[in-house]
Amino acid sequence: MRLPLRYEDVLEAAERIKPFLPETPLRNYPALDQALGCTVLIKHENHQPTGAFKIRNALSAMTRLDVDQRRAGVVAATRGNHGLGLAYAGHLLRIPVTICVPLNNSPTKNEAIQSWGAEIIRVGDDFSEAIDFSIEYADQHRCTLIHSTNNVDVLAGAATITLEALAQSQRLNQPIGSIYLAVGGGSQAVGALTVLKAHQLPIPVYGVQAAQAPTLYDSFHAGKPLKSGLSETIADGIATNCTFDWTFDTLNEGLEDMYKVSEAEIADAVRLLVSKTHNLVEGAAAVGLAGLRQTPAGCRPNAVMIVLTGGNIDWQVLRKIVNID
Repeated sequence: MRLPLRYEDVLEAAERIKPFLPETPLRNYPALDQALGCTVLIKHENHQPTGAFKIRNALSAMTRLDVDQRRAGVVAATRGNHGLGLAYAGHLLRIPVTICVPLNNSPTKNEAIQSWGAEIIRVGDDFSEAIDFSIEYADQHRCTLIHSTNNVDVLAGAATITLEALAQSQRLNQPIGSIYLAVGGGSQAVGALTVLKAHQLPIPVYGVQAAQAPTLYDSFHAGKPLKSGLSETIADGIATNCTFDWTFDTLNEGLEDMYKVSEAEIADAVRLLVSKTHNLVEGAAAVGLAGLRQTPAGCRPNAVMIVLTGGNIDWQVLRKIVNID
């Protein structure tokens, strides 16, 4: 399996972000276990200061910048949580941040990004067009582009989730048997595969996408990168219509399998998490659980880790989830 980063990159990222971020909990909820018929370990990235795991990616990348790069600032394209992480990191490190979002982006996430002092540019009909604009902006303004996926420090930051979770599972005396992850660009999945390979742990990793944004799912099963016109889903945090150069080959070779889940299945997973764990999460954060539920009850692996990637749900989306049957 080809990897776009070294394990040493992950260890270095963990040291750089440690002064800024406490560990997020790894917890088991017996009521959720009973509902699913297996032991589930929940990694609470929704408890990060920004409410999402991508603060890890942002701090990993921005703590690597030199003095001149910090002065010039950074730019990125995002559907929300990557930009929110960069905005928060920019606030901590006093680095100017410009975030490019699609025109139809969540107003709640836009406001959260701006609250930390970042400039928002609304541009393009989808995430891909926002990315194209951010590349042009970085070139014109001579600032650093921090891609949400195609960046070694971003991937290393995401990998610290699994690095941290493995140590926590040992302390809990509950080894992780498998991992189900929501996948958009694939940073956390590639990070998980990198850490597991370094630790020589044969733990299968399953990727899950929304059926209404299935680009990676389709590409994985075709064995080659494809594009899709679909990218509208209540799991907006993983809504992409293309694969990414730095992650696709690793995901294609390293993932055990990929699932896609309907809007109703995502909504039901959000409701189940509220009911059994009292955590309200965004749609993308519930996708891993929705994927696990596609596995027949008698065949579900024990000690499954699921990452609640974020809790920054838009109120309009929450209304939809409440009403989707």
